[in-house]
Amino acid sequence: MVQNICFSLGFLFVITSINRTNVGARTSLMIYLPWVIFLFPIILIPFSMSDRSVRVLTIFMGFAPFFMMTTMSYEMLFLTFFSILLILWVIREERLGASENFQRSLMVMVLMFLGYFGIGNLASVSSVDPLWVRIFIATNSPFKIMILILFRHLLPLLYTICVFRIIVLHNNVDLTSSFGTITLLSDIMALYFLHSVKNSGSWAEMGASLAHFVIADSLTMGLLCFYIVAYFLIDIQVTINFMTKII
Repeated sequence: MVQNICFSLGFLFVITSINRTNVGARTSLMIYLPWVIFLFPIILIPFSMSDRSVRVLTIFMGFAPFFMMTTMSYEMLFLTFFSILLILWVIREERLGASENFQRSLMVMVLMFLGYFGIGNLASVSSVDPLWVRIFIATNSPFKIMILILFRHLLPLLYTICVFRIIVLHNNVDLTSSFGTITLLSDIMALYFLHSVKNSGSWAEMGASLAHFVIADSLTMGLLCFYIVAYFLIDIQVTINFMTKII
């Protein structure tokens, strides 16, 4: 309920700030309230039900207000369909039985690349727009802007790994085998992109070819970091008993 309210408030902020580019003219409430809408639903995730289906939906809705407030075009629609695709993947794994390790690992990689490049190519500087995070920034702070934009682009990857964690728990997946397969596929892609790195042509072409190699090469490390975050989001359960008094 609270997350739905925050999502609605985030939508209202997007509507009211579409034509507002002068962030310095905003009031203190308009500056700090977006951060509350952003952080409060995420803090509530560990307090939700421990049921895995409910928890994954809570995670989706917990980060949705932030993504809504940083949406400029089709991104929210893409994230909605991407979340539906992830849910269908979970249903497929639960009802039709566990897939082969190679198929599961390949699916993780495909979904991660789809989620990363589906909302824009962060490797291209021309595709980065500081106005995405204009609601959260009161002054021109490049460091804060870059952190928020990076978090925005990595959010679909976090969704993917959270769903992967659900599948691991449901099917008792061997993580060593899965991560080994993903590492192998990632290394093959990294070798391909390394061979494709250009040292001639325009700066944009050389930068894009190098960025593709860096993304493929850092996929395994990023997957491990996201899996640790997904572990806390999925497995940690905080229960508050208001009837208990600590003396």
